[in-house]
Amino acid sequence: MKTASSDLYDLVHSLSKSEKRYIQLHSAAESLDYMELWKILLKEENYDELRLKKEYATANFMKNFAMSKQYLFERILLLLDRFRKKTDANALTEKGRLVTILWEKGLKKQAQSRLKKALKKAVESELFEVQLSLLEIKKLFPETDYQETAEEVKICLSKLENINEYWEISRAIYQKQQEFRKQRSYIKEQELSELFNTPKLFNASFAKTFRSRVYYYHARTTYFFATGQKESAYSGNRIFLKLLEDHPKQLMMMPERYLSILNNLLIDSLALQKNEEFIEGLEKLRGLPSQKAFKSIKDIDARIFRQGTLLEVNNLLGQKKYAEAGKLISPLQLGLAKYGDKIPTIHLTILEYLATYLLFLNERYEEALDGINKILQRESAGEIFQFALVLELLTHFSLKNYELVGSLLVSVKRRLQNRRELYKTETLLFKFVKSYLNAATKGIRSELVLKFKMQINTLKIDPSQKLFFNFIDLEKWIAPLTK
Repeated sequence: MKTASSDLYDLVHSLSKSEKRYIQLHSAAESLDYMELWKILLKEENYDELRLKKEYATANFMKNFAMSKQYLFERILLLLDRFRKKTDANALTEKGRLVTILWEKGLKKQAQSRLKKALKKAVESELFEVQLSLLEIKKLFPETDYQETAEEVKICLSKLENINEYWEISRAIYQKQQEFRKQRSYIKEQELSELFNTPKLFNASFAKTFRSRVYYYHARTTYFFATGQKESAYSGNRIFLKLLEDHPKQLMMMPERYLSILNNLLIDSLALQKNEEFIEGLEKLRGLPSQKAFKSIKDIDARIFRQGTLLEVNNLLGQKKYAEAGKLISPLQLGLAKYGDKIPTIHLTILEYLATYLLFLNERYEEALDGINKILQRESAGEIFQFALVLELLTHFSLKNYELVGSLLVSVKRRLQNRRELYKTETLLFKFVKSYLNAATKGIRSELVLKFKMQINTLKIDPSQKLFFNFIDLEKWIAPLTK
């Protein structure tokens, strides 16, 4: 049986707020049947065609559902094309077509005037592909200076070649960085270094256009990040960000790029403990939704909430400012309630874990258990699910639910071992918990706590245990037992 296509649903749910608004406004004259289907798909959280056919069996658009879907799909694409004609590239391409019409109608003076303005705009905006197409139109004019036009074409092509060279270098370094991340080895690092040590990356002046410089800085910052050169990555991202800020027209065409660079810069600031720069960057990030350049990004408010919250919480956790981080619990929970359905599941689960972990760190254990139970309903959550199992054990231990802890100790260990090898930290933790539960006297328990605390001090500096301690601070958890 052929699987029902979700193409229309996927397209509808890929639209940004401004795109949805544009389509809604420019579809007033459309058949009510198609607009009814549009509104239904907007509300659907997932696509289930069989259910839709049963629920809306009497709707007019169901008389030929396949045709209705195809019509609406094509209509949305057409409106998206019109919506995007607001960009300089699309507007200039359209001007080129109008110039050709004027020329064919014998209105040569008007055609030449419009073409001259369009070419000037294309050069100013560094839209070389558009400039090239406009120069092809210019060649049609008998009065055109062939030497001047030929030279303009050569310059345009040389700039496009420069862009392509830097795109190729940037792409090659990014691809090699991905390989190096999966398989860290001397050979992979050497291959990455060989790509980086090209003369074209020695000086930004070799990148002759704005887009070339974008690829230049992307290549350099990617390399610095991959090879652990944090200060160089930070400096490179600052320059990269300023490049975009100094070119607002180009920024309008690449808001996603800017958002990515700013996020990387904030991560660099955290790693280098540049707190003032981090706070400044975080404010800049949270101000983006109000700027025109970023309104085209789908669910920009939810994106900024997600990225800003992750960065802010991790900044405070990294400094062990747990009480201050606890003040973020309420706004984090409110944000999850407001934007949860617009955040990808993997990121949503991370935020839910952070909210739960902050409750745990601030000894709000009963509330933490509610969050843990929610996460444990998603076995597909991978690492987060696994650490939530451990967090559940520790939370019940802190609540002194020792009988339950005894049974959890067996099930948590088994469930983790079914998924992966236990961390050394987990093995010693489970051993400590079991011994603590079986200890006959308070004195023996105190000795066990001191011994485990010493083990934690050794484990937390072991690189192989770093991920565990990123998720759970055992020092904070055991602290009350040492009093």
